[in-house]
Amino acid sequence: MSERRRHDCGGNHQPPTHFVGIGGAGMSAIARVLKAAGCYVQGSDRSESRVTEMLREEGIPVYIGHDARSLGADVERVVYTRAVPEDNPEIEAARRQKLPVIERAEMLGQLYSLFGRRASVTGSHGKTSTSAMLAVIMIRCGADPTALIGGHSPDLDGNARLGLSPLIVAEACEAYGSFLHLRSSLALVTNVDEEHLDHYKTFEGVKDGFTAFLNLVDEDGVIVACLDDPHLMELRPRCKRRWVTYGSHPEADYRVIEQCKTPEGRAYTLRGPGWQTPVSIPIPGKHFASNSAGAIAAAVELGCDPSEAAKALASFRGVSRRLELKGRINGVTVVDDYAHHPSEIKETVEALKEHYGGRLTVVFQPHLYSRTAEHLEGFARTLAPADRVVLTDVFAAREPLSSGVQTDALYDLMKDAGHTGLIYIRDLPDVAPRLAAEVRPGDVVVTVGAGDVYRAGEDLLRELGANPEEAA
Repeated sequence: MSERRRHDCGGNHQPPTHFVGIGGAGMSAIARVLKAAGCYVQGSDRSESRVTEMLREEGIPVYIGHDARSLGADVERVVYTRAVPEDNPEIEAARRQKLPVIERAEMLGQLYSLFGRRASVTGSHGKTSTSAMLAVIMIRCGADPTALIGGHSPDLDGNARLGLSPLIVAEACEAYGSFLHLRSSLALVTNVDEEHLDHYKTFEGVKDGFTAFLNLVDEDGVIVACLDDPHLMELRPRCKRRWVTYGSHPEADYRVIEQCKTPEGRAYTLRGPGWQTPVSIPIPGKHFASNSAGAIAAAVELGCDPSEAAKALASFRGVSRRLELKGRINGVTVVDDYAHHPSEIKETVEALKEHYGGRLTVVFQPHLYSRTAEHLEGFARTLAPADRVVLTDVFAAREPLSSGVQTDALYDLMKDAGHTGLIYIRDLPDVAPRLAAEVRPGDVVVTVGAGDVYRAGEDLLRELGANPEEAA
């Protein structure tokens, strides 16, 4: 970000921007970038978390609980996330005071307007890891980007960084049509799937949303798309921009060949126009290999040397909750993954079974009653290959039970299908003691879901005598 943009922010002489729900991945990223640029920011969240602790360490005031008094007398504007209800007392107070009330996606769109090159990474699955990979590559290539990622990246020391160049790399979330606020010069798209049907209603609605986003790309911009995804390729005739493709498909512009498993993760050769380079990524799973190829392809389109881009990923440390190794003790491996859609669970289960080869236990906490109902059969099908499946109650987030179904519906469906390693433990704190008494050397336990299921894995490590902060 240029010195001019730093000055435009106004520094600490400007009234603060207040973030309602500042602990969220997208919200905290924007807050951190604004703070680094010299703006004064503050915020609130419903509970303490690692993110709120990190924000305070960086000098950002965070209030726990939502109270109109948290705004103070001099707030300039209020930014909120769609997860916050309209009757939130801070939002209501801001509107009474006639303050600008801005949704997170709109705020990101305003931030985008400050940059000459805007690389957006989207897709139904994989966008967080892929955007982190692209940011890491561009840093290695000397582009000094500003980056906003939807998860904690050790390589970025968090989920955001402020660069001094005209380039921004950001995760573009499709939920609620949020990415329609972003005008990109490059759009990297991993896939299109039946997700967020509470907003889009139908799969065709999802495709329409992605089409609208892609048509916002600058006329002289580029779309970098995975040729292996047929639903994404359906959109190509509807988007009048330049397309380049990547993937294992023989006709991909950036083609993955000679892919294999390694002790750390995956390796392959990426063949581009007139060149090829070896790539090694220390994270298991064919989907991670595919996403890394997309990140390299996008980086090359942004001017990075292919071999330098590949080297940048050789030591990539991943993103929290994306096949994250939590620890090993007594021959038991504990992994955590954010997967909350059948397609994501399928990739996670396949990656772990291939990479580790031991008895696999999946601890699954469904996310949202509505999503559980929409994908009930898909969850049952993709969980089936696991040797053991522990189901816990739905992480409801913002939803009432009337909007869908509870976990017992999934349990009944899997039991009727004959799964012999099925366990239903309603309360998350009860999972670790049960598993600690049953795991054996060679076992792999993965916690799966978008809620707080990761706690069960951390508790299991403690039950087995390890410190989760040191076990990995």
